[in-house]
Amino acid sequence: MAVFTLVFYRKQIAERHWVLAATVAFTISLVFRSLDHALCELFPAGTHFVWHIMNGAMIGLLLQLYIRVQRPTPAVSPNS
Repeated sequence: MAVFTLVFYRKQIAERHWVLAATVAFTISLVFRSLDHALCELFPAGTHFVWHIMNGAMIGLLLQLYIRVQRPTPAVSPNS
């Protein structure tokens, strides 16, 4: 995802902020997933739920990116 973020920024793609936000969400989810086992003793509920929430946010951001970069297809006339 970091590579895609760099490519989007290098090419100055207008929707680059969406891929950056998705990359940040994914990074946060990885951090919380990695720390989950160690934090279970300090925080009994754990941090596993944060991992799922941030993965959901990442997917939502990537879907927004996908929607925004879609190019409308030309309408096909009935006479064609």
